[in-house]
Amino acid sequence: MLSVTHQTLSPAIRAALAALVLLSVCVLPSESHAFEAAASSDDGLLALKDLVGDPMFEDVLSRSFEIILADSQLAVYSAEDDFGRFLYRKRLWTRYDPTPATGTNEFLEEHLRRLAYALEHFCAAGDMDWDERGDVALRFGLPSYRIQAGADISRVPGARGLIPPSEEWGYTDKDMTVSFIDPNLDERFQLGYDIKYTTARGGPKVHNDDRDPSTGPPDPPMIPAPIELMHAMAQQKSRQARGLQALDNVSVSYGYSSVTDPLPLFYEIVMARGENGRTDMAINYQIPRTALTFEPDGERAAASLTKRLRVMNENYDVLASQERALTLLADPGIEVAEDDLLTDEWRFNVEPGVYIVGFAIEDTLSKRTGFGRSLVTVPEYPKAGFSMSDLQLARGVGPGNRFVRMGGAVVPHPIHAFRQDEEMVIYFELYGLTEDLPGIGRFTITTEITSGQYRPDEGWISRFLARLVPEKPLSISTRVIGTGPVPDTAYWFSMALSTLEQDNYDLKLTVKDVRSGVEVTKTAAFTVLEE
Repeated sequence: MLSVTHQTLSPAIRAALAALVLLSVCVLPSESHAFEAAASSDDGLLALKDLVGDPMFEDVLSRSFEIILADSQLAVYSAEDDFGRFLYRKRLWTRYDPTPATGTNEFLEEHLRRLAYALEHFCAAGDMDWDERGDVALRFGLPSYRIQAGADISRVPGARGLIPPSEEWGYTDKDMTVSFIDPNLDERFQLGYDIKYTTARGGPKVHNDDRDPSTGPPDPPMIPAPIELMHAMAQQKSRQARGLQALDNVSVSYGYSSVTDPLPLFYEIVMARGENGRTDMAINYQIPRTALTFEPDGERAAASLTKRLRVMNENYDVLASQERALTLLADPGIEVAEDDLLTDEWRFNVEPGVYIVGFAIEDTLSKRTGFGRSLVTVPEYPKAGFSMSDLQLARGVGPGNRFVRMGGAVVPHPIHAFRQDEEMVIYFELYGLTEDLPGIGRFTITTEITSGQYRPDEGWISRFLARLVPEKPLSISTRVIGTGPVPDTAYWFSMALSTLEQDNYDLKLTVKDVRSGVEVTKTAAFTVLEE
């Protein structure tokens, strides 16, 4: 994973890097069930302290970590003991992992790549103490280009003396340059200003880029020193000023990329009342079958999927982790329609609170992976009083042994895109309904649908006229009376979409308990496509 040519490293650095990779796999956040089981027990907590490792290596890892922290984070981190710092790092790696349910933490791996590069290229005399170029590389990665100038003798009248070697790093994506000098001629480069200005401003920001992670970070191209050296030195001050300003305002940034194209994945998270005061959380997802890879399996073809789920609390402690396999069979020779979707779900009961939910679906043959990550607020459904589940837009409700809810098997459709010739099913559950007739409660259902004014690209003239004379958005409102057994009931109805044009729509549904007068509102969004 690390872009380091080990043959060029000293034995001390090579051994430290081996320990670094081992620690990142075995101790820091990973898909290791042994680690998660150990971390959840008192005996495991004591065992983790023994895994922190050699003090010299702990110092290297901790120093690299401090470079990417904001001032407020650094104050908390510095106050911890060695094991407390390990836990702090573990949580931050997990917090910024863009794909928390996969076996890869792209944020952590990118940090390790940068640290390995700093140890390889910015440490003098074979030690493990990188210079300030390493600090900048840890914060922002390698630059788009480097300009190097060797030592020279100043020929300015009255100012004769040695001009130290210098480097200028340019980050074209951040519109900033950073200048370094080697004043002591010991190959330890320094910034043109105090290192305190390079502390991170704000949390790291993870974004996708086009780099191939299998090759590691490439060496930035070297640009020859300008022929007109005096002109370059005159510009150095202004470049340093721009770099100082940028370092004061630009957060730490990390880029990551997938080895393969991601697997298309559509998902939704729906809440309903669970058992024993807990809340039922359903993660419904769909994958186009045409995106899956099938191989012959006897007289049929088979595709294999691996599903992974990870649930964390607000402190990014892992509360639950699941991994399951799924096999799909298909008859050979039968063409799969482009809109044919594989539909599946996870269901589990959780306590009310705030959670980070990460999940991943991997096609084991192609290694393509689709993943999702959501910050979820799980509501509490009180024992007394009128309340309502989330709305679920479904394909249908009926008998079956999958997707079973209070009203039956509710086939989810998390993509929320329906053709005009289809019907959309709206399903919800009511809790604490007040009796109005013997054993029966009555409630009113007010449905409001508003268009999102979807417009295909019709050219600049049409767009200009639309701004001059904007159309009023479509708005449809209906009101009906429903009944159901008390105190809890499930209700659903179908909606024909043939009268709606291709557009994005917002759905607002308000349910009022007739006897108590209490009402609850839920919303959803959907898209209507042409036939």
